[in-house]
Amino acid sequence: MLEEVKQGVLSKFPLLGSVMAKLIFTSDDRVETAETNGKQVKYSPSFLSKLSLEERMFLLAHEVMHVAFDHIMRSRGKDAKRWNIATDAVINQMLMEANLPLPQGGINLPEAKGKSADEVYEMLAQDKQNQNQNPQQHQAWGDAVKQQGQQGQDDTQTQDGDAQASQQEKSFTAQNQTLKKELAEKIRQELKQASNEAKEGGQTAGGNGLGVGKVGEAKAIVSWKQILRRELEQDEDRWSYRRADEDNDYQARIGTVTNDDKAIVEVMLDTSGSVSEDMLRAFLRQVKHLAKDSKLLVGCFDTRFYGFDEIKKTHDIEYFDIVGRGGTNFDIALENFSHDRKVNKIVFTDGFSDVSNTPENQKIKNLYWLVWANDVFKPCCGKVIFVDRQQINDLQHKLTTCRIQPNSLGLRRSPANEQQLSNRVL
Repeated sequence: MLEEVKQGVLSKFPLLGSVMAKLIFTSDDRVETAETNGKQVKYSPSFLSKLSLEERMFLLAHEVMHVAFDHIMRSRGKDAKRWNIATDAVINQMLMEANLPLPQGGINLPEAKGKSADEVYEMLAQDKQNQNQNPQQHQAWGDAVKQQGQQGQDDTQTQDGDAQASQQEKSFTAQNQTLKKELAEKIRQELKQASNEAKEGGQTAGGNGLGVGKVGEAKAIVSWKQILRRELEQDEDRWSYRRADEDNDYQARIGTVTNDDKAIVEVMLDTSGSVSEDMLRAFLRQVKHLAKDSKLLVGCFDTRFYGFDEIKKTHDIEYFDIVGRGGTNFDIALENFSHDRKVNKIVFTDGFSDVSNTPENQKIKNLYWLVWANDVFKPCCGKVIFVDRQQINDLQHKLTTCRIQPNSLGLRRSPANEQQLSNRVL
């Protein structure tokens, strides 16, 4: 659930990437909704489970923005309740402008749009009515301010930093929109280039590589999970209509789909490479989540195919027998996939072998290669989705891999947090 929310927030606000990368996210049902102390974000999983995806995105982005704009340290010397109202008002206007729904009871001050929290704080001093609103109480802020004060900080540096953060609030929406446009254009150009290269190399349209590159490169803004989810969802829709054609004289089907009627996903694990069993199981957990509405069949191969087992529950992945460790023969894997075009077929591999360009292989439909080591892998059939090694490692820690923006646009992080969190990745 958290991974999906993080991806959603970053798709809306790529400018928050560097801040999110430094935060620790912790589930804690002792927290009523969510809170941050500038170092970590605690959230209530039971509360989040009751919200829609967009409401979860609002809640998470709200906490991250408090850190990005240094609202905790800027609260020094201010009336706590009025500052809470001011910061919530500014953030909520940004989130609503991004078409995220304001939670019930959330602070909604239209006049805060485009203003800094300091400007709204001063405005509220003359606005007794809005001072009576009930903002979210940020219990962890006080301790964070005390800890920072004990470390000592030059007053001039503090004032300069507060002024910079205040300006960032006012320009955030415009800068974030500019970055989104730049990233979108880069992705469009890269996909166009990949398409042209595939045509020049004689590949079919299905053989185009949809690369996600390395963390920190432009094309890693799209994770392999987003691409695969999109492909599977699109094909499940196409599959349901095909079944409708066959079973109901070209009429749309109505009613509950039974287990036997489910779309099918077959996964071949290349067990010849250096990827560990823990990584393979982590990968399967992600695929199980993405293909939750499908029947999932998983098998291992090297120079032999070891048969499919059905994964009905995530718990089954822990007992799935991973066998192999010989050479690699992709033709064996492709030969043992179902020949039914309605079945989605996934090969998870390091990509270090060749695929025979045969008529039989060319005929295979709905085939996806998830390649984690060889970024020049170009098979004769199917779609290629490149996965960086770091993404595979992150799966073991159940973290979302995404493009992490360098802090080039100056979003501020508290100096007290930097050292402790410098090695964290999102």
